[in-house]
Amino acid sequence: MHNFQHNPKQAHPLDSISLDSNPLLPPLRLAQRASWGVTQNDQPPSLSLRPLQLSDAPRLLEWMTDQQCADLAIEPLRSLAQAERLVTGQGYSHKHRYGIFLQQNHVKDDLIGGCAWGLHSDGEAYLSYWVFPAYQRKGLGKKAISILLAKIKHQGIKRVSAEVFDHNYASIALLKRLGFVRQGELRHENKRVLCFMVRI
Repeated sequence: MHNFQHNPKQAHPLDSISLDSNPLLPPLRLAQRASWGVTQNDQPPSLSLRPLQLSDAPRLLEWMTDQQCADLAIEPLRSLAQAERLVTGQGYSHKHRYGIFLQQNHVKDDLIGGCAWGLHSDGEAYLSYWVFPAYQRKGLGKKAISILLAKIKHQGIKRVSAEVFDHNYASIALLKRLGFVRQGELRHENKRVLCFMVRI
């Protein structure tokens, strides 16, 4: 599902976007600030995407749950070597891979999840994503995928698809909030997979 390869090129202008300052994204609610311990006098948390590096592998190994791996149709992470393969993208199809990083009050960025995208032969992009459980239900997944969609659109791509198991209600709801529309379904190892698409 993922192919997180380090890219030493200069940072893309869309790589780092404040949760409050970007007019394309909804403002950070006070309830969300409170959930992170952010007061009115603190700097708002900022979310950024950057290619994962091997130094991120230990956190992936520690934080990625078996359920998240199952939802991504990958084997559970049991060793540092497996996590490093996830970082480098060995055996994964998505060619553009990022970690999702959260920074609060100028403290070192925390890796809170990841996202990736690839390109079909017909010019349609496809993506996958995850957010560690401790950071779910805070609107961060929607922020991250909004940034990723902006990056994809910047490449001149008009359509983006995503596939999700039918039991992953949170992910289905996230895609719908981002404007994805269900296009059909398929089977993966006797499990039902829903196919979504959005025009950007």
